[in-house]
Amino acid sequence: MEPTVKQSLDSLRQTLDESAVSTEQQVEIDTLLEDLRGAAESGSHDGLRERLDKALILFADDHPDIASAIRSVIHSLTQSGV
Repeated sequence: MEPTVKQSLDSLRQTLDESAVSTEQQVEIDTLLEDLRGAAESGSHDGLRERLDKALILFADDHPDIASAIRSVIHSLTQSGV
């Protein structure tokens, strides 16, 4: 995994861990964190972009810090050709 992708994933994980969200959003965060761990461990990004896009829509209005971290990951993945 490229260093910029790893950095942005680590930043997103930290932002997600520190955020106060609703129960529904927490379920989404838990699923996304699991997907991020899997991507980091395996180096495979299959389906991760779609999950990030879905999460971006969910958090864009109420949690701009989470949305910003998600955009950073999407940008890093795009720059690395994923």
